[in-house]
Amino acid sequence: MLDSGFCARSILCTSRPHCVTFTADGALPVSAHFDGALRVWDAASGSLVAEVKGVHTAPMTAVCATPVAHRVVGCGRDNVLSVVDVARSQVRIEWIEHATRRAQPSSDADSPAQVVRRFHDALAFQVGQSKCSPCVSPDGAVVAAGSSSGNVLLMSIADGTIHAKLAAHKAPVTCVAWNSRAEDYAACAASVDKAGDVVFWGASEARVNSWYGPAPSMLVRLLCRGHSSWPDRDAGAGELGA
Repeated sequence: MLDSGFCARSILCTSRPHCVTFTADGALPVSAHFDGALRVWDAASGSLVAEVKGVHTAPMTAVCATPVAHRVVGCGRDNVLSVVDVARSQVRIEWIEHATRRAQPSSDADSPAQVVRRFHDALAFQVGQSKCSPCVSPDGAVVAAGSSSGNVLLMSIADGTIHAKLAAHKAPVTCVAWNSRAEDYAACAASVDKAGDVVFWGASEARVNSWYGPAPSMLVRLLCRGHSSWPDRDAGAGELGA
């Protein structure tokens, strides 16, 4: 229990879990696994509710919730981003790095029921490490994901459009986070890379969460190695380091 520090329940898995999240309604935990599958659990009993196999053909690096109930975003070492409806075992949309070729599943049981839409990404999204965590904007319109090239890609969930490629990092990006209260602060998103640097992204318009606004621009690049103070929000775009 969180209030006592004791483990209330342990769940055994058939494949090593790499990440876990809850669906938007808080009802179901969803885990991403080494075998490329998503598994949905009953939090009260610990029993397996659903298993979506074949979402990825390589180990998954992360899974995150979207504002739409039962839909999550997964990322894998196969250079694929996927939006999955875990209630229907359905891949709603996939973004695949343009040079990636999908491996054929060993049986029908290894594949989701259906892949609705698939987009080959000409911007060369690549997952070069075991840690790569995408995020979804608070309005559920945009997926943001970091690539091993150091770029952060913004993609529309509605039609799969690649909206922007944000370049600021000098090392593979391992995690991206969206600020759900961006209207109150200078930064609307943040990304971190393997070298330990953090980039805060800002937007000039009031509705910084809106998909239809301009792509975020770099607000400040914070070199976390040896730097412990918070940057001045009025300093403007720039770079702070040790």
